[in-house]
Amino acid sequence: MAHSVYKFFQIAMFALILVSTQVLANGIDHLVFTPPANKANGKHIVLVSGDEEYRSEESMPMLAKILSQHHGFKTTVLFAIDRETGLVNPNDITNMPNLQSLQNSDLKENVLMAT
Repeated sequence: MAHSVYKFFQIAMFALILVSTQVLANGIDHLVFTPPANKANGKHIVLVSGDEEYRSEESMPMLAKILSQHHGFKTTVLFAIDRETGLVNPNDITNMPNLQSLQNSDLKENVLMAT
């Protein structure tokens, strides 16, 4: 039983990374995860990524999905975007679109590291 749950978790996380990577490669600069109606708690969390060492652009969408689907938070993930290519670039934290979403959030968490 534990093995099948672990295997399901692995597949789900792989699928989430694959979808997130594809979305980001198509020029979308943030993600929003809306909780199911029966779990929604009315709170909004904004996660800000921008760090090469810890790969927060990969882990933050996974955390956001868990917070949304299992704990009822609306979650938004913001990314550091390269101005020239429009793609996620965790080494360039000078361009972080949609920071205005922080104003209406109930919790702000970031993983920004100056290099």
